[in-house]
Amino acid sequence: MSFNCYQMITNYCKLHFIFSHNKINERSTLILEMAERKGFPFSVSVHRLVPGFERVKEAFCSNFSSGVELGAQLCIYYKGEVVVDLCGRILEPPYRNTDKPVLNDQKREIMSTLEEYSSTSLQTVFSSTKNLTALCIAVLVDRGLLDYSERISTYWPKFGQNGKDQITLADVLRHDSGLFRFYRQGQVDDVKSLQKMCCLVEKSAIRYFKSKYTPRPYIHDKILPSDGKRRGYHGVSRGIILSCLISKVDPQQRTVASFFRDEIVRIVPGLKDHVFIGMTMTQQKQHHICDMAPYQYRWSQRDPDGKIYKKYMNKFAKESGIGGSILMMNAVTPGKLNSTEFRALEIGSMSGIANARGLAKLAAIMAGRGSVNGVQIISEEVFALSHSAIVQKYDDVLLEETRFSQGGFGQFRMDHTSREYSEGRGSILGGCNTFGVTGDFYGWGGSGGSVFVWSPDHALGFAYTMNGMASYVLGGPRTNRIFSALFESISILMMQENRSSNFGPNKSTTTSKL
Repeated sequence: MSFNCYQMITNYCKLHFIFSHNKINERSTLILEMAERKGFPFSVSVHRLVPGFERVKEAFCSNFSSGVELGAQLCIYYKGEVVVDLCGRILEPPYRNTDKPVLNDQKREIMSTLEEYSSTSLQTVFSSTKNLTALCIAVLVDRGLLDYSERISTYWPKFGQNGKDQITLADVLRHDSGLFRFYRQGQVDDVKSLQKMCCLVEKSAIRYFKSKYTPRPYIHDKILPSDGKRRGYHGVSRGIILSCLISKVDPQQRTVASFFRDEIVRIVPGLKDHVFIGMTMTQQKQHHICDMAPYQYRWSQRDPDGKIYKKYMNKFAKESGIGGSILMMNAVTPGKLNSTEFRALEIGSMSGIANARGLAKLAAIMAGRGSVNGVQIISEEVFALSHSAIVQKYDDVLLEETRFSQGGFGQFRMDHTSREYSEGRGSILGGCNTFGVTGDFYGWGGSGGSVFVWSPDHALGFAYTMNGMASYVLGGPRTNRIFSALFESISILMMQENRSSNFGPNKSTTTSKL
């Protein structure tokens, strides 16, 4: 069917299925779906969709039909099996002929990399990278080389300079160390040199940021949380600190990227070529990497659920000026977005380059408490340790309350998601669970919208990646709609399981395992 024919289809229907989606088998089934996207058609490839999760696909497609996606991937594991594997992209440029085209730093028009977008395409996932580095730390804890409650200066004596000698590993992982910024702005040259990165950290002192939105009792320097440590999101700095620490305790003195590749990627079947922390020039040439489109502020007005976030985003925008909270995250200037130099940096808090399939594999293992289908990353004991000692605090940088374990994983309580409360507004799941599903998700998300989380309670591993960056913090309405559909699906499955002990995905003859 010609492209012009696709355009004709969109003039006559809201959603048109070219192929039947009832045939689910081991071979990927391609479903091409067309919809009017403010004048722009889109396609969605359905590589896997297990019966019972159709609502999730509908929510994924609604983001495109609402005009708030460019290219996106979604992969979900349930009880160790892939139940959702989707990839979509728009088929026309997201602007009028009279508009200025969206270009990257190398003057490539954004659609030039989107045309080849598929489920194996890679994109930058920014702070979703924090989960990858926290996994590396957990591996080192499992080997007895690190302890969450130990002071970092025990492993790295010079870290204790300038009043930092009492900071523990858990403090950094929870964003409670007061090191969201360094004594000076880090540069690309600093990141390229492990020695310079270490020096940048060693010369820095503890500092706090006060927002006019910070509620009492946190607003005055002398009135701190019960543990005496205020929380300020370590947007970039956490990865720098942990990267240096890994090199100090690893017997081979590897960088975070090398450690992640050797100790995690190589032991997980099928993970190679799907997840990286920074990519060498050679690796970049060997893979299709989709450019990230800069923040699409217009989407907040176009999105059908955008008004829910308006108050919070207005508050956040007012703190984005000189000295404002959003700049407090920016401990390092990483160079130009989409450049080969930017993608080559190894920053353990923002340099992840991945697709949803790769992140979902790791999420499935974490949903299995460290192992699934015979593949183990960490012991169940260390999994429990890394997900324990959770502390909830107001974050002076993110401007809402967050919950973090001592292992550095955000906790999102499914029954505390109401956006009427600070915890709900600071949650990736904020406002989307109205189906009575209980339990917790763990993990984190990335700037622009990527989400990488897991729920041991329901054996769910979830990953959403995209290249159209929305101007929200922690997910946003796109993933909220997907989570809402997922919770509804899970609630129905749970009711069916209660009615029949013979029901379960593991009884299916069309499974797709890790």
